[in-house]
Amino acid sequence: MEFHQLELVALIAGVVAIGMSAPTFAQMFWGRPRIEIDFDDTMVSGAIFLQCHAYNDFINSRLLRLLGVRRETAVDTWAVLRIRESGSGRIVLPYEAVEFTGRNGEPNSTHVPITSGTIGRKFGVVWLNPNSKIVKVVGREDMTLGVGEYLADINVFAAERKKAATHKFVIHADGSLYWDPN
Repeated sequence: MEFHQLELVALIAGVVAIGMSAPTFAQMFWGRPRIEIDFDDTMVSGAIFLQCHAYNDFINSRLLRLLGVRRETAVDTWAVLRIRESGSGRIVLPYEAVEFTGRNGEPNSTHVPITSGTIGRKFGVVWLNPNSKIVKVVGREDMTLGVGEYLADINVFAAERKKAATHKFVIHADGSLYWDPN
């Protein structure tokens, strides 16, 4: 073989090697779990529950999906909740571990896996008893909250990373409870 032909073979082999390693390289950097947090509410037997939804976001890039990159499952996910008064910042509930609701007959748990997708896992923050109009912290039936504005500080831990979010909720004198839309 002539020298120029060897260069061409080396170039082709190099391009093939880069092409073969690109999916692995991309998976290593962009396939890690990426937890996102949303806030929503639900009604169960007339009671209003304000809850937090933690999910492992999809890979949105078309190129990365073409390379075969898939979001990894966040194997050991856990979260803590703190509640503060909105105006004064006074801590009503110091950081405390929360229980994610079980799925498909699973019991509630403080440590859960979250697969890629929008389903994720939810946990309650506060709930309004429809009969007594008393707002209680989920998991702390001894703790009630009065009329006012509060901040829910959420920290979700997964894959050695932390995702933090804060959202305001309002308790009105008329007995309504909702997340502040602003």
